Amino acid sequence: MSQSEHQTLGFLETELSMGYMERFLEKEKRTAAISTVLIIGLIIIVVSVFLIFYVDKPIRKLISTMEEVEKGNFDHRTIISSSNEMRILSQSFNRMVERFRDMMEPISSMRGSWPGHRKS
Repeated sequence: MSQSEHQTLGFLETELSMGYMERFLEKEKRTAAISTVLIIGLIIIVVSVFLIFYVDKPIRKLISTMEEVEKGNFDHRTIISSSNEMRILSQSFNRMVERFRDMMEPISSMRGSWPGHRKS
């Protein structure tokens, strides 16, 4: 387009007060701050839920199984599948209990045959 093809249709004059602009900017800052707080709160909630379901509950389940084994229940097993690491931990714990039970069986069978030993 050449210069001669441009036509001016009119002019628009506007007035904005500084007070209006300052109020507008304050409102936008407040909105940004509230949005930031809400997003951070949402992130905290999501991380908390993740930790509860993928770390805390499996650890509590493992502790419960450990307490059963401590009481002498070597047949108690735990199955945790919340994550690969927790699954490996659960399987390793179960293998350890199995090996411990296998080591204890000869001892407990000999225990009853020892002279002077009283069964409690």
